[in-house]
Amino acid sequence: VLFSEDDSRYSSENAHICLNILRKYAFQIHKNYIAANGKKCSEKGHLLECLLNDQLLVDVVTFS
Repeated sequence: VLFSEDDSRYSSENAHICLNILRKYAFQIHKNYIAANGKKCSEKGHLLECLLNDQLLVDVVTFS
């Protein structure tokens, strides 16, 4: 409920399930990136930072 998932307008139950899986996968990649770089920050704050900084977003997405 942190990012207003309950307000989703998708009517198909499968869409909710698929988006939930993708969202969890993206959060896990993001958590791994934060842990690997030794950053001490909130996930929500770092997500906002990723949205404001294109290079940081690219670094998180290409992190493996």
